[in-house]
Amino acid sequence: MWILLISMYMNTSILGQVQSKGVIQAPQTGYEECLRQRDQVQRTWHMDSYRISARCVYIKYYSTHNGAYNESNK
Repeated sequence: MWILLISMYMNTSILGQVQSKGVIQAPQTGYEECLRQRDQVQRTWHMDSYRISARCVYIKYYSTHNGAYNESNK
């Protein structure tokens, strides 16, 4: 299953350091759909003092029930 991971980072007062503020996991139906959603996030999400990173990741065993990794579906 393809997962769109959206990470948010905030620049700290110390030069060059960033602090993670969380990750959103969004399951996608396929790679092409994931790329479309990634591009949309990069075009439309803007937050002051935050850097947003979106990327597509393939996870072989993933449970959509609770967002946890699941190998019992083998």
